[in-house]
Amino acid sequence: MKLYKPMLPKKVKSPFSSEDWVFELQWGGIRAITYISSEVNIRSSDQQELKDCFPELEELLTLPASTVLDGEIVILKDGKTDQRALENRLKTPMENRNVATASSPPTYIVFDVLEKAGESLVDKPLMLRKQILQRMVQGLRYTIPSIFAEGNGETYFEAAVKSGFTNIIGKEKNSKYESGFTSEKWLEIRNDQQPQKETESPLQEYVRKRDFGRTSEPRGDETIDEAPRFVIQEHQARSLHYDFRLSRDGVLKSWAVPKGVPLQPGIRRLAVETEDHPLEYGMFEGVIPKGEYGAGIVKIWDKGSYRLKIWHDDKIEFYLDGERVNGMYALVKLKKYSQRKQDQNQWLLIRMKG
Repeated sequence: MKLYKPMLPKKVKSPFSSEDWVFELQWGGIRAITYISSEVNIRSSDQQELKDCFPELEELLTLPASTVLDGEIVILKDGKTDQRALENRLKTPMENRNVATASSPPTYIVFDVLEKAGESLVDKPLMLRKQILQRMVQGLRYTIPSIFAEGNGETYFEAAVKSGFTNIIGKEKNSKYESGFTSEKWLEIRNDQQPQKETESPLQEYVRKRDFGRTSEPRGDETIDEAPRFVIQEHQARSLHYDFRLSRDGVLKSWAVPKGVPLQPGIRRLAVETEDHPLEYGMFEGVIPKGEYGAGIVKIWDKGSYRLKIWHDDKIEFYLDGERVNGMYALVKLKKYSQRKQDQNQWLLIRMKG
């Protein structure tokens, strides 16, 4: 069978209505294309094999061989995707999968069929593909077809936002499936309405930069004990650098350190302040997929606790007690008179004596 890349929607801000379009929820799960032959192979957007993570989806072997489906894998809680449960399923050891099925069963919400019994359907109109899909997955336990609404996208969008969803997807009824392309025939309609300043989340910029339907990075909706902690993450993105983070006020205050945390007294390293990250990011390791903000491999280089001496707007002093790094450090903000934001976010990370 041919290998497919997901067809991607173009992002727009304004909902609209048209009898030539259908509208469905974007669940924020794991985008997954499934290949059914003598076995089931499930590929994420970045081509990771997921079949061992979700053995329940072997039920798809009841479908004709040489069939290809596209959809989202979610774990539902109160009608929405439970991101933490979904991330835990990806990390669950093989021997514990039966327990995971009982506590957090997956749902594969399929919205398209690309091949059936070896016949390519990608050039068929979307509505015909959906009719074929509806008949194919009837009666399956963990696999369901995506429910869609026709015509009134504005009302559908309003109802989705009230129910706690961020985005919906609009699709032209006659659209073909364009593997690997971002198409104007599919539109991601986003809820970009800004909250009032007094209620803005410190993680607003972090959330805005990420598509949690594609990246496994934590959303920041878990309650975590906020003992003073630090983490240093090795980040192989466009170039290797290190992300240094200190827990403070319910988030991880973060700096990118291109040359790494200095280990000898008197050594200074440039540290560029970045957006706040959720506390649970301190436990994150994984691959941020291509096309996402910060795409690349993230590994924990060191972690531990810290003791704070001072925290001022332009100077922070603290003692790090980690597995690799121990000692007194200071972050000193550089005084820049440039109007460029990136210049104003530059600090020095200094290894002090003592």
